[in-house]
Order: sequence, then structure tokens, then C-alpha cells
Amino acid sequence: MRERSGAAGGLIPYPSNSEKGSHMRSFALALAAAVLVVAGAAPARAQDDAKAVIEKAIKAHGGADVLDKFVAGRGKVKGVILIMGQEVEVSGDTVFMYPDKAKAVLQLSIQGMKLGLTQTINGEKVEVSLMGMKLPLNDEQLADARMSQFVSALGQLTPLLKDKAFELKALGESKFEGKTLVGVSVKHKKYKEVKLFFDKTTGLLVKIDHMTNEEGKEVLEEQLFADFKEFSGLKVATKETVIKDGKKNQEIVTEEFKPLEKVADKEFALED
Repeated sequence: MRERSGAAGGLIPYPSNSEKGSHMRSFALALAAAVLVVAGAAPARAQDDAKAVIEKAIKAHGGADVLDKFVAGRGKVKGVILIMGQEVEVSGDTVFMYPDKAKAVLQLSIQGMKLGLTQTINGEKVEVSLMGMKLPLNDEQLADARMSQFVSALGQLTPLLKDKAFELKALGESKFEGKTLVGVSVKHKKYKEVKLFFDKTTGLLVKIDHMTNEEGKEVLEEQLFADFKEFSGLKVATKETVIKDGKKNQEIVTEEFKPLEKVADKEFALED
């Protein structure tokens, strides 16, 4: 689930006592993954075009001064996540501080059960717990969580023009859901390529594409942003839809959001 951002299908079979532990661990790890998640230099002209697109987007989202001031935020969210064929209702609190800190404290509704899940990202470290029990994460899940935070932090926009670690390339225009979008490819030596798409008319960031892992294979993840609202001069999307491998994976609505200049490090403290 990113920050600066129907009827349920078949029910998950409730496990027997002997199977319950492993089943819930598998389900929890799948849920954690859902909540989670250098080529040569581009020609000079493409680089210039990309910068112009980002500059327009920065103005559309509140301006460089506002974006650089509010590098953190706190919100309340609700929505639905599709896990192992089951639509799971989710609600809770999120907090983040760019570029590499985020925490989500969520309540899940699964087959009439209420489960608490907490995910914390603090730099390279990632921690996920279900009902207070810390869950083991494999290398793929850790990488996806870090990638998810990297993608979220790109929403600040201004570092794309300041940090030389980013390589930008214009992707030109495309059509999506009746809108004309202009795209920018973002490359960084530590992460997979990310493609940002902006509404040509408004300059707002309305779509992000990148590759992610799904059931052991790489698939395209598309994040769609809508229902933009202004908070302390900052223009923020309050609805996010995530599509993985062509199928809707989650839809999250931000009910409350407060931009912040800083969040205390202790809020992102990990057990180890």
C-alpha cells in the first residue's frame, strides 16, 4: 500500500487445528507482499523533455517548496485487497517519512475474523507482524518491500531533478482511460526501472508502472491514482488502485491525511 497516494469470491477454507498455523503463515506472508511493493545515458533531448514533464508535475502537486517541506505524513485508510482469491477488507493507520521509512498498522477482516497486521520499513530493514507475531520474510519479499517504498518516495518528485543517482528519459505520449498521458522512465542503480505517467493537461501523477514478483514470477504492477485533494498546499491522490498482471489487486481510499515536516524515528523502531 502506498502513502502519497465487489462481492467477495470463494472463501478461503478454514484450516483444521493441525493445518491452521502453516495456513495462516502462508496467508499472512501473501498479504504482507500485497501490502508491500544502469543503462547508458539517455539522449540529451530526451533528458530535457523528461525534466520539463517533472517540473510541470512539481507545480501541479503544490510546488517545490511545499514538496520539500512536507517529506512525511500520517493518514487513515480503508479498502479491499485480493489475497489468494479472497477479497479482504482492510483499514488502519499509515505514517511515512521519505525517502525510506514507512509504517502501516492495519486491521483485516477475514471470514468474520479480525486480524491485526503491522508492517514497518526502516531503511534496508523490513518487519511484518501478524497479531503480534513476527513473520519470516524471504529475500524476494524483502526486495519487494524495499521497492515499494522506493516507488512511494518517487512521489515527492523534487529529488528526481536534484539527485544525480536518478536517470530520466522521456517516454512520450500515450492514451489511458480517455486521457492523454506523458511518461518518464526513472532508473536507479539499486532498483528496477519505474515508469511515471502524468496527465498531460493537469500535470498530476496518475499512473506508475514497474515490475514486481507474484507467485514466483515477475509481472507488471500498475498503480492508478485518482480523487486528488489539497492538504496544506499539497495535492495528494486519495484513491489508489493496484493492478498486478492485468488483474485488480487492491483498491485503497485515504480517508484522512496530514502532511508533516518530520516524524520521530522511534515510530519506525524495529524489534532487532
